[in-house]
Amino acid sequence: AATHLSPNGRVVIDVNSASKLRNMFGDSHYGDDLGDFAYIWRNRHRPQEHEVDFLITLFLTSEQGIASRFTEHHVQRYFTEGELEAVGAEAGLRVVDVFDDYEDKPCTPLTQRETWVYQHGG
Repeated sequence: AATHLSPNGRVVIDVNSASKLRNMFGDSHYGDDLGDFAYIWRNRHRPQEHEVDFLITLFLTSEQGIASRFTEHHVQRYFTEGELEAVGAEAGLRVVDVFDDYEDKPCTPLTQRETWVYQHGG
């Protein structure tokens, strides 16, 4: 993004907080049967890698009553404040603000989504 910014231009990103990924998703299981659609959602926290693996299995039933099974694997990584500052700096961006989920308030230990605003150095 930095290569496309004008001098002093800004880029905004959001990330799931480490707290959300560790504590809300962490090692958890979800599932539901909604009639023609069911799912099993299993999460595995990998603290050494700062990642959570999401394994989502979907079961769909067609109008003909034929069941299909699909599995998706997603990985989300959480970052330290220092890592997010450093990746911006490597691209010539500096952090000008960090907000709690697009709100005009600072992040707290309860923040689930962080909004980072970077500015191009010019």
